[in-house]
Amino acid sequence: MSMALAHALEFPSKRRLDERTYMTVQTIYYPGFTLGGLGEALAVALTLALLLFTPHASIALFWIVAAFVALSSMHIVFWFVTQPVNRYWLKHYGIQRCFAANGEDIKVVQELLRHANSKITIDVYAQGTLARKAQSRVASMMPPKRG
Repeated sequence: MSMALAHALEFPSKRRLDERTYMTVQTIYYPGFTLGGLGEALAVALTLALLLFTPHASIALFWIVAAFVALSSMHIVFWFVTQPVNRYWLKHYGIQRCFAANGEDIKVVQELLRHANSKITIDVYAQGTLARKAQSRVASMMPPKRG
């Protein structure tokens, strides 16, 4: 549960970051959280083994059951709430903006986002990027301000 606590404690700090910095920070944190997540899955399995081998008359059984329920609940929330939200956010906001900002080929973005065809990718994501490019071109055509 320490990884979940760390994830929750870092959230207020991450909210203060701009999008580019946030995406950079994610690439730094995620390898560590992956290793920690594997450790937590192992903790659930070992707690279950401890639960199965602890005598039923033991007073420690209550605490082992409580630990197993807490660890399992934390994983259920992570895999059925947090992970889908993260995946949605990264797919629909993070990845698309990174590729669009760097001028990546639309076909590559379509395949990475698993869209059926590139028309979906263009219809959903390209409007903002195309509008910004058009605005930049118009602004570059304007004569400089005198003054």
